[in-house]
Amino acid sequence: MNLPGVCDPAVDALIGDVIGAADRPHLQAAARALDRVLLWRWYLVPGWGSQSFHIAYWNRFDNPGKPIREGFNFDTWWVDAAKAVAADAARKAGG
Repeated sequence: MNLPGVCDPAVDALIGDVIGAADRPHLQAAARALDRVLLWRWYLVPGWGSQSFHIAYWNRFDNPGKPIREGFNFDTWWVDAAKAVAADAARKAGG
């Protein structure tokens, strides 16, 4: 089920690497590479079946800091300029 409609040979190859990993170190390396490609290309991978929220985000965002009843409302988040500069510097440094 390719709900986001990803059509990318690099993603296909990395998924093949994840599926065909011979051992845990190779699986971890392939999964991390796939995660980086998906993150870099801004793909959203939906997930179902959990009663809790799992969110991954860059350290460039900030939010009101007050929980809301509905769970998460990304419309209230914003890019923090200082965090964005730090995140970009860390990414360029390979961290």
